[in-house]
Amino acid sequence: MIERLEGLWLAAAADFPEFGALAETGHRSLASWMRHRCHLAPGEAAARSRVAFAVTESQPATGEAMRDGSLSWRHAQVIGGAVHQVPAELREEAELALVAEAGSLHPGQLRQVADRLVHCMDRKRPDDVAIRRSDRRGLSVAETIDGMVAVSSLLDPVNGALLLAALNSQVQSSSAGL
Repeated sequence: MIERLEGLWLAAAADFPEFGALAETGHRSLASWMRHRCHLAPGEAAARSRVAFAVTESQPATGEAMRDGSLSWRHAQVIGGAVHQVPAELREEAELALVAEAGSLHPGQLRQVADRLVHCMDRKRPDDVAIRRSDRRGLSVAETIDGMVAVSSLLDPVNGALLLAALNSQVQSSSAGL
């Protein structure tokens, strides 16, 4: 029931700007209105706003599934993110496939399915993802005022696995010496 009500609420919210309600309340966007009137965090308001417009404008199957209560707005968020990553001519097919799978999966599982679907529908994309991942890598090590050492990093899967193996090895050898 909650999923159905949220679906109906988001569909109505998408119509909100069309009727001039934003201007009447002094807000420039639906996300701003949601932040202030519904007491949502900025990120959540922006995400719900994107979902509201997507399910009413470009993702009718997702919108229908939300309104009948079979999908949550988080499911719709995952579907919307995936649909916009596939070539335009395959978007309807991708949406229908993900809506069909979403009923039996939680949003995290659906994200995994969506990532795989995007990979299958857009063969060029994995190269772009690998480049973006590589660009995001980094390691920062700093000594704090009290002599502690702060470490922050973002590693690719291979180097992350190597670091974890090295740390596990060090922990095991330290434990053996006790």
